[in-house]
This record gives sequence, structure tokens and C-alpha cells, in this order.
Amino acid sequence: MGARGNSGVITSQIIRGFAEGLKQVGSFSSDTKNMRIILASSRDYAYKAVMTPVEGTILSIIRALDEKYDRETTDILEAAKASLKVAEEALAITPDQLPILKEAGVVDSGAKGLVFMIEGAIMALEGKPLTIKVKEGAKPEKIVKADANKNIGYCSEYVLTLKDPENFDEQAFTDFLKSIGDSTVVVKEGDVLKVHVHTLTPSKFIEEGHKHGQFTTLKIENMTTQVEENEAFSTLEDESAKVELDPSKLAIIAVSTGEGLTKLFKEAGVHFIVEGGQTMNPSVQDFKNIIDGIENKEILILPNNSNIILTAEQVKKNMPDRKVNVLPTKTLQQGVFAMYNINEEMIGFEDYSPEFIDQVTSLKQAEMTHAVRETKMNGIEIKPGQFISIVNKEIIASKDTQIETAKVMVDTIMSDSTEAITLIYNNEFSEQEREELKTYITSKAKIDIDEIYGGQEVYNLLMFTEDEE
Repeated sequence: MGARGNSGVITSQIIRGFAEGLKQVGSFSSDTKNMRIILASSRDYAYKAVMTPVEGTILSIIRALDEKYDRETTDILEAAKASLKVAEEALAITPDQLPILKEAGVVDSGAKGLVFMIEGAIMALEGKPLTIKVKEGAKPEKIVKADANKNIGYCSEYVLTLKDPENFDEQAFTDFLKSIGDSTVVVKEGDVLKVHVHTLTPSKFIEEGHKHGQFTTLKIENMTTQVEENEAFSTLEDESAKVELDPSKLAIIAVSTGEGLTKLFKEAGVHFIVEGGQTMNPSVQDFKNIIDGIENKEILILPNNSNIILTAEQVKKNMPDRKVNVLPTKTLQQGVFAMYNINEEMIGFEDYSPEFIDQVTSLKQAEMTHAVRETKMNGIEIKPGQFISIVNKEIIASKDTQIETAKVMVDTIMSDSTEAITLIYNNEFSEQEREELKTYITSKAKIDIDEIYGGQEVYNLLMFTEDEE
């Protein structure tokens, strides 16, 4: 129930398969033959969790563990160490199995997570406790209470592994943080740097951090959204209780981020909002809490992120007594477009034609975000601090300014048959830039422009177009 994201859901099924394997062998022991049965069960459950298994992910690790498990040794510790080697070898070739990983120069993060779990298992078998160093005398961070009536910016945090810890100028870095925000905390321990700041310009915060090392963790949260949503509904259960629903009608749950988008979804007919999105995956339990609190015969979930669809499907599997439907919206734009076209009076989601679902999931759409590290994708050289234009989930350009990037997005998704374009912006995309972009659009064609403040994180600008049928 705590599974979040694709890798989280698959991991939960790996653990479930492990438990079912234990049932098969009767009890856990150091018998390596039993472990072979258990790993086979884990693999089966993992692959059953996804409709279209993709190699080069966490699935490849559990498959390799099953296929190459050391059947000869009778020592469980030696077998575990051999399994770790198998997992590391499988991890190393994930970029060859998934081209997008190779192009970005990374391995699959979910696969790496499973390797860490095996390392932890070996430490337990060896009786080596995991120790976590805490800096003595460290004071808890003081977070200034947010005023929901004004734009208070983003609570921004990351942990860095410093490239050159000995020559790192902590004071200069702290002074920079103070120049872009307040509630500043900087804690350095060896080559690890923990940083916190409240700022209106998280892009500068990320860019400065990238100069000094690699991100271990990164979190950007809109504090205005947090305050407003906390005042609106303190818990998901409270939210359920406040919404008056006709139990005979379809109840709609959507994942959203940003106060503007949340308001838009509500106005469009969404009954319940689960906060989440890019880098913030809600859990199976988050959805279940809402569904448990309502009596509607049918429920429709709009994940609005490709990494949340599997979580939503898991909700459906875990609640067989309820009629839960999942519209596989991969982006916020698809979610908005879907709600523009869903008749809230309709009872029975299955009445919607496959053509409607195809129309939603094949929407012409684009996103703009910041580049946080140097890489190369689709033959495009990307530098830290640049703005990336993503069209239908594919990077098409990297530019130095937001307006250049936005124009590329417009040029790519607009056509002669385009009747309307919807722009969803956050605080990073200024009014001056919006006016320039609208002028550019109208110079190309006389179409309707729907301009919406979304307040979304990660993406400074989202857009989609609607064409003539």
C-alpha cells in the first residue's frame, strides 16, 4: 500500500513474491535450493505487475537473479554475494537494454535501488549493522510559517556529494543562498552537503548546486500550495467528508500539483485531488484512503503522470470489490484535456469509447523545464541551466532563454488545423514572456489562446493544442 511510482510498485510485488515463495517452501532457512524457489516467485510477481514489461529496468535485475542464481553453493552468504555480483552485472548493462539510459549516461534508478537492497541483505547476514552519522549539535531547521495570501516561493532542499570538498567555500555558498532567499541552512559533513532555502527562484538554487557536485536527493515544494491545501483539507479522509457526492454517479480522482491546476481540475468536475506529479509519486494507500471514504459504485482515476499509472492500476487490483477505472493520462495536459471532454453526468466510464481514450493519450503537448546537468539526448547537447523543450515526451531542443524554448514548442505542436492552444504557466514564466509568446502565436495563426496559471513544479510551462476534427 505504500508503493510509489513504477519502480515502487514493482518492488512491492518483488517483496510479495518473496513472501509467497516462503509459503511454498514452508519456512525460511539457509537452504540455497529454497532461495531458488523464492527468487523464481519474486520474478513471477514482478513481471505480472506490468502489462508491458520493459527490460533495462528493475525487472532485468530480478530476472537475472532468478536465472543466474548460484545453484551449487550450499552457503547462503556465499550465494547472496554471488547474487550481488549478478545484480551488479545486470545493472551495468541496463543502458544497453534501454537506449534512453545510454544516451543520458545513467543506469536505471529502480534497478540500482534493488542492488542496494541486496547489499543490505548481505550486511544483515554478516551481522554488520548500518550506522548513520549525525552531526552532533546540529539544530533543527526553522521553517518560517507561510502566509497563504502571498507568493512565498519554494521550500528547496538537496543533498550534494561535493566534487572538491576540501576547496569548497562554504561561506560563499551560504552568502549566495541568502541572496536568493531566506530560512537558509547549510550543513557540511566530509564530502556531503545538506542545503535548505526558501526561494522564489529554485532554478538558480539548482544551478548553483550543480556547479559543486552531484545531487543525492533533491526536493522543491511550493509552500503557497502547501498552505492553501492544508487549510482546505488537512487529510485525505477530511477531504472525502467535505465533498457531497451522488453515490450513483462516477467519482473522479485526479493527481495534481500546483494551486492553479488543482483549482482548474476541481472546476472541471474532479471530486478529489491527490497531490503528486513529477518527483512526487503518491502511494497506493493515498488513493485507497479516498475510495474507502466514499460509497460511489464507480470511481475514475486520472494519474496524470506516466510514473503513477502503475500505482493507479495497483489500486484497482487491491480493491476488487469496488469498480475502479483508470484513464491512463501520462501528463497534466492530458488530464486537463480529458476533464474538458468528460461528461460529468455520464454514469459508467466503460461507456466512453476507445476513440476518446486514444484522443486523450495521443494529445499534442509540450513541456519546458530546466536542465540540471550536462548530457546529450536525441543528438541534442544539453548544458546545466539551459531550458529544455519536450514535445510528446521527447526532448527536441535546449535553449538559453525561456522564450526561445517556448517558441520551439509552439512551432512543433501547432499545425494548419490547430484551432486552440492552452498555456499553463508557473511563477518562473513571467508576464512579459507570456505576452511575447502570445504575440508570437497570433502572428502565426488566428487561434484561441487559453492562458492558465497552474503553479506547477518542475515544468515552467505546459501547453497542448486542439485541432479541427
